[in-house]
Amino acid sequence: MTSNVIFDKLKCEFQKPTPFLILSVVGAIFLIYIFFSLLPDQTAGLGAAYALMLTLGLVVALFIDRIIVRKFKLFIVVITELALISLVWFFLSWSNKTATLIVKTNQNHFIVVFMEGGANLDSFSYTNIFKKELLIENESCIVLDKSLVYLDELEVKPHAWRNYSMKSENIYINGSRRIVNIYWTGNREADTNRFLTCLESL
Repeated sequence: MTSNVIFDKLKCEFQKPTPFLILSVVGAIFLIYIFFSLLPDQTAGLGAAYALMLTLGLVVALFIDRIIVRKFKLFIVVITELALISLVWFFLSWSNKTATLIVKTNQNHFIVVFMEGGANLDSFSYTNIFKKELLIENESCIVLDKSLVYLDELEVKPHAWRNYSMKSENIYINGSRRIVNIYWTGNREADTNRFLTCLESL
């Protein structure tokens, strides 16, 4: 089979574009780039393997898409694929919904206390249909409602992050046990006791 025949066959296939075709080609190119960029890194073998498997999966999806296009009308295939893509996007977005607490402070630490009367989900603002954020600035002692303590979608993102935090469930405020998280945003060796003094006013 000459190169001209191969080119003519590819050209014929691309004359009937579908959402899956576009996503498969773009995704495969991107994943191939990721695969080769990860190869020199000996610690990224798992990531390279995932990229390769996903690339092969997209190639298989591309072949299936071309078979379906030959058997059904293009309009029906496009509408069906757009509906499937929308459903997948909705499911992934819903399963990865987040409520993010963004904290900006020039202190070495800040504390998040979970107790009655603190900020709840209604205090967060929507950034899109599945994402909510609450920005706190220049505070070292942040109080969230106790209903958020086991909320899987809650994320705490310090503006400056030292990748170190500590959780304590043995702190008592006015005779009641509270869950307190301490986040390091500066000098990890700095004294935390003076930051805990804010608990006395709660």
